[in-house]
Amino acid sequence: MKAFVNRLEHAEHVYAIVAGDAVSHLHMHMIARYPHTPKEHWGPFEVYDWEHAPFEENREVVEFCTRLLAYLEET
Repeated sequence: MKAFVNRLEHAEHVYAIVAGDAVSHLHMHMIARYPHTPKEHWGPFEVYDWEHAPFEENREVVEFCTRLLAYLEET
């Protein structure tokens, strides 16, 4: 999935955080850093401290998830 985000979505860096606890399932967050993100905000959660961080609208998040699902089904 990191390859998808790096190559096809043009991220410079991707953090993958996997968590599991009481319920048997895979829970993963993929946190991408895109061009022009200041280096001091590259950590997995530091972007929330960036006053001008560009967060996407729900429609754009759904479109990204649709592209990711298609990628996973193809590979």
